[in-house]
Formats: sequence, structure tokens, C-alpha cells
Amino acid sequence: MLTIIVLTYNHETTIRATLDSVLEQKTSYPYEILICEDRSTDRTSQICRDYAARHPGRIRLNAQPRNTGGKHLREGLCSVHTKYLSLLEGDDYWCDENKIQLALDFLEQHPDYTTFAHDTWFNEVASGTKKSLVHDILKAVPENPITLDSAPYFHTSARIHRNVVDFTRFPKKLMVYDIYLFYFYLDKGLLHYSDRIMSVYNITGTGMWSKLSPRDQEKNKDISFFTINRLLAFKHDALLTSKISTRRPLMALKRLLGVRAGWIVYLLARYRSLTV
Repeated sequence: MLTIIVLTYNHETTIRATLDSVLEQKTSYPYEILICEDRSTDRTSQICRDYAARHPGRIRLNAQPRNTGGKHLREGLCSVHTKYLSLLEGDDYWCDENKIQLALDFLEQHPDYTTFAHDTWFNEVASGTKKSLVHDILKAVPENPITLDSAPYFHTSARIHRNVVDFTRFPKKLMVYDIYLFYFYLDKGLLHYSDRIMSVYNITGTGMWSKLSPRDQEKNKDISFFTINRLLAFKHDALLTSKISTRRPLMALKRLLGVRAGWIVYLLARYRSLTV
């Protein structure tokens, strides 16, 4: 019924907790774990092989022969054939053993919903402080049903999706990020939010995102919003434009050149590079 994609690279100190948090789920629904391991340079690969050997039929291991820089997520998504899917990074974990049962009970009873989500602890590893993403950081008060236009950005570890997006139809050169999943699935249907904390995001400063400079984070977000916009035929252009921090020049260029050309000129002028 459900595939949990565990995306991992150099997570030898955390990957056991990640996998155990999924294996310890109490649910009547059959599920599998697909480990996408990106040629780690530490002991992550060996740990994943050990778990796969101990849990045949429950864990599949997709170990890359060479590092892909995160591009193996697309390969993992294309290999999912279950009714539902979820994504969990190898340094995060679930903290509620009933998560799968609660999520699939709801989605099975509500076919017009494509996503189930919940709150997440944001754990500052260095200081040991935890904050609720929804209430402490976003200051959000989500009201169901949640649409693409009204959704706060629920964390990767907090979402289970109905498998209704065909990633085999997207360009092979496309570098798929989790933010794409968030918008692609919301474009297909509603999201239901459960106001309980069922996952933990560990902020270490060494993750693929957190280790980027603020400038590179902004660049990646802006290019991602353009890519999402383009792949969804610009039907959510107003919403995605509102996500851009320096949107006034973008809006001016769109009025002058049109939506698609305006985005491209804006990104090329601001960052000097763009894969379109």
C-alpha cells in the first residue's frame, strides 16, 4: 500500500534511527522501505545493506554505483508502484508509531485528498532545542481542507502522498527536489492536516540544504519555483511569483515580456545561470 523512500548520504550516525522509526510502525497496512543510497563515503552503505539483509521483503536497497548529488531521488520516485508514497531523509525520523495507520485510514476514506500531513519538531542539534514547525516557526493555523493556494510548507518527513504523479513523464535531466512533490501533489488534490507532531527534522548544518549559503538557498528556491511553474503550465503563476523574495522586478519583466520569458530573463539576470 505504501512505499517510504529513505534518501540517504553519509548518515551513518542517524540512519539506524530513521529506519527503526519506520520499522516500528504499528499498522494494519502493508508497507515497504525503499532506501536510495547515494554512494556514501562513510559506513552508511554497509548499515543499509545490513538492514536490507535482516528485513527481506520489507526493505529494498537502491545503492548507487557512483554519487549522483541527489539526482537518485527521481529514480526512486519512478520505481514506486504502491498506492501511496512518502519521503524521509536519512537524518530525520518519525516519532509516532501510529503515523501510517492514521494517514492511510484518512486517505482510504477520502479519495479526493492526495496528501496527509502533520506538524514536525525542528530540532536544533547543537543547542538541543525543539520548535514546532507549524505553530512556533510558521505561526500558521491550518484549516482543513487545505488547497495549494492556502497550504503552508509542511516538512518532507510530515507528508504521505497518494501516488498520482507520473515522474517518468518529466524530463530525465530534471533535478527533482522535495518542494516539487509538495506542489505537484497539491495540484492534484486536497491536503488534510493533523495537528499532532509525528516527525523530527534534525538541523545539523551539514545537510544538503542547511549547508548552503543564504544566496545559494535563495537561488535554488527561485529556480525551483520557476521549474514547478513551467511543469504545471504556469496555471499557479500568481502564487509562485508571490514566493519570490525580489518579485517586483520579476513582475515588471513578466508585464514586458510575458510570463515564461519574464521568468527566464529575471533568473538569468539575477543568477547568471539557469537550466530550463
